[in-house]
Amino acid sequence: VLALGVLVRYTRAINGKPEDAARNLSLLLMIMVGTLALGRAACYFEPSGFVVPVAAGPILLAILTNVRVATLAAMLIPALVSVQFDYNWRLLVVGWAMSLAGALSIVKVRRRSDITAAALKATGVGLVTILAATLATDSLFDDLARYRVLLVVLNGCACLFMVPGLLSPLERLFGITTDIQLLEYSDLNNEVLSRLAIEIPATYAHSLIMGQLAEAACEAIGANGLLARVCAYYHDIGKMRRPEYFSENQSGVNIHDTLSPRLSARAIASHVTEGAVLAREHHLPKPIIDGILEHHGTSLISFFYQQALAQNKHGDVRNEDYRYPGPKPQTRETAILMICDGVESGVRSIKHPNEERVREFVDRIITSRAADRQFDECNLTLKELDKVKEVVTRFVLTTMHRRIAYPEKAPESQIANVIPLAGSKE
Repeated sequence: VLALGVLVRYTRAINGKPEDAARNLSLLLMIMVGTLALGRAACYFEPSGFVVPVAAGPILLAILTNVRVATLAAMLIPALVSVQFDYNWRLLVVGWAMSLAGALSIVKVRRRSDITAAALKATGVGLVTILAATLATDSLFDDLARYRVLLVVLNGCACLFMVPGLLSPLERLFGITTDIQLLEYSDLNNEVLSRLAIEIPATYAHSLIMGQLAEAACEAIGANGLLARVCAYYHDIGKMRRPEYFSENQSGVNIHDTLSPRLSARAIASHVTEGAVLAREHHLPKPIIDGILEHHGTSLISFFYQQALAQNKHGDVRNEDYRYPGPKPQTRETAILMICDGVESGVRSIKHPNEERVREFVDRIITSRAADRQFDECNLTLKELDKVKEVVTRFVLTTMHRRIAYPEKAPESQIANVIPLAGSKE
């Protein structure tokens, strides 16, 4: 009961959103109950308890949630398991050491080998701890000490196989998107991105460049660059429904010349909702769908809004009819996605670009989005916006560099089959 009370209070305190707190609490309870069930089963076969894989739960929680939740589990799970084995203090100390080592060694999981490294580190720390505990009370050379060392090694091997095996089912069960899953969706050969490359190659090229730009900006402020890059790949998939409405996919004929400004604005804004529908049809994870919905926020489609104001002198143009459906960016990653989208698509309109003009353009994009209160619902600070502006400016200048013009080789004036005679003029 005490452990449950600590869990409820702690998960509410460290998770900002109530739904995240409830999800993390449910996941933590499931892992804790599963580990205790393994401990109860193991006590009938092995009385010391050193074979119970207590570090597997904290490693899974560090990958699926965050290190703070994993640290809480690393303190509670070994304590409860040690109670099952007659309050074995050696088991408690070794379990704490292995669990904390495993949880704290998970920083970024971009490869399966990162999980293996965490399990190996936990095993190494567990061996050192059991040897230290044995040295303090017993002899290192008796059979019991060697038996405990063997059990710790088996414990680490169990963690090594359990964590990868349980990771994917838990991801799907709780709707959690990890970096490993994002890497799978970053494959450019998957069905959605292959269609994007074939049907609207200009938008595809824009998405690839924008992905590199967003990843660099996120890495500069400590946000999830991989998430921003993958969201950038998919952010405009809704344009596949009506590609002719977007300038990068038009070939000479502009369909907006035959439409009213309001209809044009609605057609442009619809690519957000249609992209989300397409993403759900292909079972893309929620963070990617959020990136599609939030990369424009509720910003104004200013070109057609100004066109409507110029055509309608009576002033009955509604501002809301010329805005994207939203919502506004909820995370730093989607806010940076919004900035990078505006910069990458608009910087091509700069005549004779240089550092001063590009920097002024990037600053204007960020200032206009901030003045429109698009960043109100994400925790992006002014200091981070300055870093983003610097990184984006440097990246754009690098990609817009010019190559030198190589001089063409002058044609040979001499004819190959003519042999000059001695004393004659060539």
